[in-house]
Amino acid sequence: IQRMLDPKFQLSAEDTAKFIAKFTDLPLVTALEEGELDDKLVEITGDAVIRREGIFPVKKVGSNGVSVLMTNPLDYVALFGGIVANLDNDNNQEVYFPLYGGLSDTLDGALFVVDYNQGDDVQKANGNHAVKIATKVSQSTSGAGISNFTGVEADLDRNGKKEILIGSAYPSNVVAIEYNGSGSLRDPNSYTRKVLYTGESDVFATVTYRDSLGTRDTVKTIGEGFVSKMSKAMDIDGDGRVEVVLPYQSVADSITYTWQHFDNLTQAFIDDSSKKVTNPKKWAFRLLESNIVGSVDGKDVAVITPEDYQLNQNYPNPFNPSTTINFVLPLSKKITLRVYDMVGKEVATLVNGEEYAKGSHAVVWNGRDKSGKSVASGAYIATMTTGNISKSIKMMLLK
Repeated sequence: IQRMLDPKFQLSAEDTAKFIAKFTDLPLVTALEEGELDDKLVEITGDAVIRREGIFPVKKVGSNGVSVLMTNPLDYVALFGGIVANLDNDNNQEVYFPLYGGLSDTLDGALFVVDYNQGDDVQKANGNHAVKIATKVSQSTSGAGISNFTGVEADLDRNGKKEILIGSAYPSNVVAIEYNGSGSLRDPNSYTRKVLYTGESDVFATVTYRDSLGTRDTVKTIGEGFVSKMSKAMDIDGDGRVEVVLPYQSVADSITYTWQHFDNLTQAFIDDSSKKVTNPKKWAFRLLESNIVGSVDGKDVAVITPEDYQLNQNYPNPFNPSTTINFVLPLSKKITLRVYDMVGKEVATLVNGEEYAKGSHAVVWNGRDKSGKSVASGAYIATMTTGNISKSIKMMLLK
């Protein structure tokens, strides 16, 4: 903040204008003659032009036109910030800005880089430092550019070339803009676009109902959502493969279908019944994992809670002389399973810090204590512990 307030670090008006004009790929001042204004996007009122997302000062030009001063005529922004990277390993970091916004063929889904050479004066900026290196990074099914969100630096496909991963919506959930290994970072030809993960398409379902006006089909959809942010690329589970966590946004848990009939008296549709349908793709996040060179897999991620560790009731119960204790682990874990009497004294250790794989397992207690002697009839407690999680059941031995 201090540097921003210091006058010696501030850009001149001329340099600022050049920098913004180059960055936005559009002129800083746009003259709009009468008839050129799209009333769906702008509205002239007094001395201002009101647009969808802001109010900008204007200067009237003659009797029919206005000159609008704006830094970005279509409100394109790097909504989730920039991505600091060093793709060419020159010890000189650059920042990549994926653009969010719509309505422009040249800027929809675009990616900019801000890069300074070693020794450049960072107190001075010009259009050469901010360059658009890619258009339509994220695309719709029709191939049109769509909004980008944030991203990370990685080599997720493990081919030895760094890339910027950009998150968006299906079919461009995760797109890699990969540096080819040579050439200027400001040259669009130095990069290759690759869709690493398309994501999942929306869920479609059709509901048909019949009324006095005939049969009508309605198509209901549940959006799969979009990748709004990403974690740092890392080997989360230590298996030698790099993963990136993909949080999803705007994912609906379900949709409700409503059946109606047409009422001739009121000339309107009346609700008869409704049905709620759960979205099978309602994940909050997924895991993107590198597989082999050139291959990336999208995987469901399980959110582990204490309830996922299960110690089931022994069988038979009551028992004599032995019983089976079943437990379920959501992950491979080291566990301890002990038997106690009703005053809390340890009677037997059935499992002592041994590792069990994810899944269901069974251990038999033969009704004997640590010394091998048969225990008396009565109630006993079996307790399974792993980390800070503990589960217990009550067992009854009857002789």
